[in-house]
Amino acid sequence: MCPVGSRRSRSPAVRVLPLLLLFFTSPLILAGRPAQPDASALVEAADQRLRGDTQRGTYRMEIITPRWTRTLEMRVWGRGTEYFLIRIDEPAEEAGTGFLKIENEVWSYLPSVEKTIKIPPSMMHQSWMGSDFTYDDLVKESSMVQDYTHHLVGRETLDSLDTWHVRLEPKEDAPVVWGQVDLWIEADEPIVRKEVFYDQSGTRSGTLVLDRVRRMDDRRIPTRWTRTEEGEEGERTVMFIEEVVFDEQIPERFFSLQNLKRIR
Repeated sequence: MCPVGSRRSRSPAVRVLPLLLLFFTSPLILAGRPAQPDASALVEAADQRLRGDTQRGTYRMEIITPRWTRTLEMRVWGRGTEYFLIRIDEPAEEAGTGFLKIENEVWSYLPSVEKTIKIPPSMMHQSWMGSDFTYDDLVKESSMVQDYTHHLVGRETLDSLDTWHVRLEPKEDAPVVWGQVDLWIEADEPIVRKEVFYDQSGTRSGTLVLDRVRRMDDRRIPTRWTRTEEGEEGERTVMFIEEVVFDEQIPERFFSLQNLKRIR
């Protein structure tokens, strides 16, 4: 007979019980502490959701200052990160103005003088059409996926939304102006909801808030993008996505200097 209290005196059920308790309680523990995503994969998924393999859409931009408000209506075509074409339709005095990106080169077409101008790299971070967006913002010259390293700061609540906070730092020799970009991406699906930009000295420069999330084509995306600059009280630029179609066939030859002038 085994002595009282020896290990052999425990029944199989007693030995199995702790394992069963661990099996049934571990999902609750995991649910309370979700696994952290890979920061680079999260940024890439969020970028792909907004960009698609191709995109074709109509946009409205409101430039708001304490003294005046200006509205632009435009059409946009894009293919990956290398090809973009923007055509302004309204107001009438700007109608026909176009912007074209092919790989690392960007052009502007001015119908009033029927002239095509190549945009130098030094201008890519200047104001686009008097707005708070830059040329780089509109034609995506730099890439948040390729030109930055990505670091997961943590899980945060942003305006009652559950988000991941990701910090982007530029790679060495990357053609970017920002010394740091902070992103807040929804935890449930990869939708960017806020971006904060810092200059090379680490000073906060501007903020982009993305809201009014709606289904456009085959995905949910933010359809209102509000850009503000630090120290510019009462000024903002708001971009509205009115319609967009993703992943339809747009050949590379569509993005040409001829089409820059020709599309009506």
